[in-house]
Amino acid sequence: MNLPGAHAIKWSPGAGLNNDAIGNPKASPAITTHYSVSFLDSRNCAFLDTVLIVVNPRPKPVIAGSANVCSGQDFFYTVNHLPGATYLWTATGGTIQSGQGTENIGVQWSNGITGILQIDVTASGTTCSGTSILLITINPAISAKVSGADTICEGESDTLTATAGYAKYEWSNGDSLQSIKVTKAGDYYVKTTSAGGCVTYSDTVSVGV
Repeated sequence: MNLPGAHAIKWSPGAGLNNDAIGNPKASPAITTHYSVSFLDSRNCAFLDTVLIVVNPRPKPVIAGSANVCSGQDFFYTVNHLPGATYLWTATGGTIQSGQGTENIGVQWSNGITGILQIDVTASGTTCSGTSILLITINPAISAKVSGADTICEGESDTLTATAGYAKYEWSNGDSLQSIKVTKAGDYYVKTTSAGGCVTYSDTVSVGV
């Protein structure tokens, strides 16, 4: 309000105003509020005016998805849906593979130790935005190497051994130890699970007789 000579100014309600007795107070209401102002002009004539301050709700996104991931593998994340909203994802330590601009994305994490996933959501038709951050722990996903002879003599056996250090071994023949005894020709590989939960597969080893 800019009226030279205006005085006896009074805004109502006073909640959300930094000063209810000046012409141009700063308004920060918590909810949409209808304000009225009374004042006297330079001739002491009384006036009344009103103004509506609309408070748009600020988005409160929450990222859902794994914070404990494996390097080189894709993981998927989602955030609560807000109709008409704008979504901007940032993946530090990873690459967004799909879904940028939507509430669902796929991220392939790099070989680092940690990463950060951030979503900024802006409500439709407003400048009101909200941010959510998820701190990521990246576990190395390294396939086991299999050593052993690639041929055996009839009636004999050979031992295939996978790289040590994994929490779990699952061989293609059903065995679950780091090393297995091979007595017949065939193709063998091992599925390993690391202590961090990363699952990888070795190359296939062909054993002939």
